[in-house]
Amino acid sequence: MSQVSVPENDAAVLSTVRILAGKKNEKPSSVGTGFFYRADNGDIACSKVVIMTNKHVVEGYDYINFTITSSNNLNDMDKGMQPGDRSDLTHHVDLICNLAPEVNNYFPHPDAGIDLCAIEISNIFMSRLHGSSKVRAHVLDSSYLMTEPEAATVAHVEQIMVCGYPTGLWDSINNMPISRVGHTATNMLTNFNGKREFLVDMPIFGGSSGSPVFRYEMPAYKTSTTNLSFGVRIKLAGIIWGTLNKTQHGEIKVIEIPTFEKPMAEYQTNLSLGIAHPASTIKELAAVIGNRINEISSNIKT
Repeated sequence: MSQVSVPENDAAVLSTVRILAGKKNEKPSSVGTGFFYRADNGDIACSKVVIMTNKHVVEGYDYINFTITSSNNLNDMDKGMQPGDRSDLTHHVDLICNLAPEVNNYFPHPDAGIDLCAIEISNIFMSRLHGSSKVRAHVLDSSYLMTEPEAATVAHVEQIMVCGYPTGLWDSINNMPISRVGHTATNMLTNFNGKREFLVDMPIFGGSSGSPVFRYEMPAYKTSTTNLSFGVRIKLAGIIWGTLNKTQHGEIKVIEIPTFEKPMAEYQTNLSLGIAHPASTIKELAAVIGNRINEISSNIKT
């Protein structure tokens, strides 16, 4: 699937999507963040476009709704990265799981302790590729994961960018997320307290669940531990799933980010520390989807 070339900053922002989840015959009651990702089995022609998000954003729900922007000409963008002839369309996707692989569209990370899942939406993208319009969205892929040389330059504190929909907030007129720049609070490649997660120094609120975390190097990026090159480099570092709060009794609690407003039994203070799973978990889930592609291909051949 070809994409219009856009600056790295814009590519990161345009990869996100606002998710609304709900039960059958009911209005959506869960709001969260997802991002577009292309998973394949080594063959781009057999790839699947998915929305990566947290399990708890969609778990227990029957469908998701999300809005994407289309245009006849994505090369003609204004200064706000909006095509002149843009149109927005909200898509409804029923969550199908535990069925035959060829009709499955829900892929949870196999580790129950990893709050990550993917929902296939390939047909929605393909319908536009075969039509006259194109999707104004950027699909991330394995090229956004850090290489070994890039990972070798990671320090304990790195600048990051998080794109998403805190408290469900978004630019509804332009169908754009809220983007914030902060720093890691622990090393993004080290397991915090022995778990596959790291901390980010940034306030995280309901609706931020599933937000991509990017290593955001600008106006210069590291070519080694001691050398810099001027420019911008953005790499997918992880996905937000929780936050650390402090109760009125001084107890520190790990909180799964709520996807809807609910009364709290006790007063809690947000410590401005978010919890993210590392990008390696995204790579693992993409491999699971790639294996599923292989299974489907084998079934078709036989």
